[in-house]
Amino acid sequence: MSKKNLKFVSFILAALCAIGFCSCGRNGGNAGPDYDDPTRNPFGKYETTVKITGVMEYQAHNDSRVPQSVTPDNQQFIKLMKERLNLEFSYLWKVPPTQYSEKLSLSMLSNELPDIFKVTASDYASLKKAGMLKNLSTAYEYASDDVKTFLNRDPDVIKRLTDADGGIYAVPQYSDNRRGVPVMYIRRDWLNELKLSVPETPEELYEVLKAFKQKKGATCGLAMSNAISGSYFSIDRYMNMFGSSPYAWLLGSDGELHADEVSENSKTALKWLNRLYNEGILTKDVAAATVDAVQADVLGDKCGVVIGPWWQFEYPLGTAIGNDSDWVAAKMPLAEGKNVVIDRQQVEFYYVVNKKCRNPEALFKMINMYIALDGTPEAAPENGYVWSWCPTQFYDPYDINEQYVNINKQLEIDPKAEGEAPETWTAHMKKLWNAYPEYLVWKNDHYATKYQENMFANIMTRVNQDGAWAQILKIYDDEKRVSYDEFYGISTPAMSSKGALMAQEVSEYYLKAIMGEKNIDATWDSFVSSWKKIGGDEVAAEVNAWYAEQAK
Repeated sequence: MSKKNLKFVSFILAALCAIGFCSCGRNGGNAGPDYDDPTRNPFGKYETTVKITGVMEYQAHNDSRVPQSVTPDNQQFIKLMKERLNLEFSYLWKVPPTQYSEKLSLSMLSNELPDIFKVTASDYASLKKAGMLKNLSTAYEYASDDVKTFLNRDPDVIKRLTDADGGIYAVPQYSDNRRGVPVMYIRRDWLNELKLSVPETPEELYEVLKAFKQKKGATCGLAMSNAISGSYFSIDRYMNMFGSSPYAWLLGSDGELHADEVSENSKTALKWLNRLYNEGILTKDVAAATVDAVQADVLGDKCGVVIGPWWQFEYPLGTAIGNDSDWVAAKMPLAEGKNVVIDRQQVEFYYVVNKKCRNPEALFKMINMYIALDGTPEAAPENGYVWSWCPTQFYDPYDINEQYVNINKQLEIDPKAEGEAPETWTAHMKKLWNAYPEYLVWKNDHYATKYQENMFANIMTRVNQDGAWAQILKIYDDEKRVSYDEFYGISTPAMSSKGALMAQEVSEYYLKAIMGEKNIDATWDSFVSSWKKIGGDEVAAEVNAWYAEQAK
């Protein structure tokens, strides 16, 4: 997003808060009272068709099993909503994830908000303050038992969203904060060929990357995009090796929270990345390195290392492995005395409902159905089901760890998964168990059986004791090399009005620093000073006021 557009987005959010601007959805405006069913049936079918609108962060799927005629508008989940709930769902618009926030802001301004949509903490705070969101306290009663269980895994999350009068205006998708620990994925076949060990420090990683470039022709050995955060190739994951996490608020020795994007650890991390750039280990134009471009480099054997999220095997490395690239998961290589930085409490996004929508319970019915369909035949890709296109994706915050623990306990009894999976397991766990014998055949000989990209990648992520989740547990549970972003409240007023411009300042400086257009030692202090003037000092004051309240 351009700096001009960021200013526009900030202006819109500030204006909404100032004038209490309200927007009507396309579901009848104020015509009549909200729908309510005295039984609060989580899966109850409407007697008359209910029309609900949404919006979409569109990304193409990569599942070859899905019929080519399937689109986001006609995929199986949309059809099943109509068939089972008599709920007719349609999209007002679809845009790439990088354009979602700006498009949503424009929708606010043009009075074209959908009925149900997903927002960040900043957007949630602005919309709630402007009086544009539906109170969901009654709608929550439509949640299925599974969804209620998931939401109550950490009762404090819902408690923080609940007003003094009991009003609640969002459904949070939060998760086990261990998911925030990055994992290093590295080409094991290259390591073996060059007789190199898996690197355990940034300096060792630097030496490996040099060898990959010189001897394997890795033209951008480190798979890194131009996004500071929020992407599976984003810069912050590499900075985390030095205890740096841009946009996190870390507790200092003075008892105050400090913004990490302007910390000394961040300065050190940028200097290390600039060193890699100067030696041709990063792509020549980091500023233009989109996620799609980096992904193409990974699949094209131009990269040998990715530091990314826990699910990177599942996408896109699962595809690369199917093309005979041997990637393996390893612990994040941390600098001496530094820790990985993760959220104290991780809320990824919020589902909200337009204040004018007369069917707020529809949000829960859609979430209920998404959970109920997981792992069932109706949700098979061959039937046109694309999970990443479902408008209300939702999951158990702790499902990955439960899969890892429970499946490995069962493997102690039945190492080859020859028996039946326990009846109490979820449908997805049973699918992993049933695929495990074939995975073992493939693991022993890649040509002995067909590679099952989705299932095998899931096993390498969630089951294997040398897999991605296992690496996270080594850092978090065993070594305890973790520090926390201590701010987990919704966005403060200054964050909502000035955060976009502050983020743009950070992005512009970081990219220029990495590419050598800014001398880091000579310009760091002026960058920090500028960041503070734009709003950093104001945000810091609000964050620390919030932090002081939590201690009471």
